[in-house]
Amino acid sequence: MFKLEVPRIQLEEYSNTRAYYFVKFKRNPKENPLSQFLEGEILSASKMLSKFRKIIKEEINNIKEETWRLSFSHIEKEILNNHGKSKTCCEIKEAKCCRKDCLKLMKYLLEQLKEKFKDKKHLDKFSSYHVKTAFFHVCTENPQDSQWDRKDLGLCFDNCVTYFLQCLRIEKLENYFIPEFNLFSSDLIDKRSKEFLTKQIEYERNNEFPVFDEF
Repeated sequence: MFKLEVPRIQLEEYSNTRAYYFVKFKRNPKENPLSQFLEGEILSASKMLSKFRKIIKEEINNIKEETWRLSFSHIEKEILNNHGKSKTCCEIKEAKCCRKDCLKLMKYLLEQLKEKFKDKKHLDKFSSYHVKTAFFHVCTENPQDSQWDRKDLGLCFDNCVTYFLQCLRIEKLENYFIPEFNLFSSDLIDKRSKEFLTKQIEYERNNEFPVFDEF
């Protein structure tokens, strides 16, 4: 709905439709900005829309870094809240899995590394969303609750780390909801940054994650 405040108009019904009307000004002072859209005495909707479209096209050309992004946050939250193969997974008095613990560890690993190397700027373009996306893919590959037994937290976390490292090496992390969109494409994150993060994660993994206790 496009709304405009206009002074003293007169509506004339179009062909007894009860839905469409011509718009006329009862008075048309010269300073009225809508005068340019008149056809005779009638305010032309097509002229107004043409002008409106022209303005939009001009503004789009002026946009530099402001873009719209599809968000699946509500769906992601739903997946995390209802993560189990069985409906009772992690409910009170029921068996608990380690899915959420693995995600927390993955996020914490990236956070600690970003803090440790904040002066180098190599990790600035990485975010928790990359970790969460990789985690969703691992969950899809391992759908059974038995594959996420809480006593196997170390193994499950290592599986998540392995998958994330693989994505870094091949420079490909598919958006979970839009597989055609690669979150690790060279247009988004340069190869050097991905190699740096790979090296640091491998070091942490081989040394039992000392970065967990550094900050």
